[in-house]
Amino acid sequence: RPNTSGPAAMLDIRVASTTVSGLELRSFAAMNFPYGVRVTSPNVTLTSMTVDDNMGLITQAGIALDSETTVSYASVTVNAANTYAILSSATAWTRLTNVRMAGGGAGPNPLFYAYNASSATLTYVLSIASGSRDAASFHSASSFTVSRATFSTANGFTALRLSTVTASTFTDIVLFNATGDKGVYFDPYTSGVLIDRGSVTASPTTGFSGADIRGRNIVISNTRFNMSDLGYGIDLSGQDITLSSVTLDAVSGGMIVSASTRLAIANSDLRTGSGHALRLNNTAGHSIIDSTMTTGSVGAAAALYLQNASSNTLERVNLYHTGSAGYGLYFDAASSNTVTDAFVSVNAGIAGVYYGAASSNVVRGLRATNYSGNAVGLDSFSRG
Repeated sequence: RPNTSGPAAMLDIRVASTTVSGLELRSFAAMNFPYGVRVTSPNVTLTSMTVDDNMGLITQAGIALDSETTVSYASVTVNAANTYAILSSATAWTRLTNVRMAGGGAGPNPLFYAYNASSATLTYVLSIASGSRDAASFHSASSFTVSRATFSTANGFTALRLSTVTASTFTDIVLFNATGDKGVYFDPYTSGVLIDRGSVTASPTTGFSGADIRGRNIVISNTRFNMSDLGYGIDLSGQDITLSSVTLDAVSGGMIVSASTRLAIANSDLRTGSGHALRLNNTAGHSIIDSTMTTGSVGAAAALYLQNASSNTLERVNLYHTGSAGYGLYFDAASSNTVTDAFVSVNAGIAGVYYGAASSNVVRGLRATNYSGNAVGLDSFSRG
């Protein structure tokens, strides 16, 4: 039987191998607690539990986990500023199954927070941040397995934030940010992460991106990105990133790749209403295979824009400019790129393929069509 005490927590569990089931905890006026449930011993199971801080009186976390804690069929609601719904700090082998988290209140603390934690499993987890905070944040975490999860936020924060995260997988996840900039963010120290069968929705404003990927050894597959507003849909600046069977639908600005090395894109479809569908900027050594890029821009944008980009390989790509006064493929001071078996179609553009101060590029098997303009345009072009 657990020991309980206050005011540290409504329920303070200090005994290992404890099970608590069917408990409902609610805050009430004039009684503040740092925690709804605080677990400080290993191998504890919480099941069929409700923590409802409708009064906003829990100041630290709705539930604070210890190692080997299992939480299942639970609902946690917090409303005070900076209060975590679930906090997993310095833990290992925790498990969350069929858990719902919700909360208002301003951040910066996220609703779900895993810090210095490892070897955890999250399945059928829902985290909805209605206030100004991240829905889920993993920091200095490793070997996490997250599946069938939904993380939702708004107001300029991030649905899923990964900072110094390693060797973790996220499958069948939904990331939603209806009125804010980022659906997902990977910091430069995150590595060895897989996202598979995901859906990312965000509204990036000018100067921001809906998905900001700065890590290394990242694989994103079978994932759809839906971006509204005026920022870039996806911003890649990491290393050794693989995108496979990815679909991007953006309003203004598709994907930008800068300060990145060894990006591989395969079997993907990148579309934007305006701006470049894919922009390689001051970067080199990428591979783009069996993919399609489309822009509907009115103005000097391109389906694929190579800007000071070099040593990139493109094979079997389809490039469409369905707007006007733009380009299908634009080499801007780009060099030593190889394009093989490309189809370029421009509705009423300046040129299907345009070389501007480009050199040493190799193009083989090109089919270029411009329904009102040049199929190929040359400007300061040499040896390619």
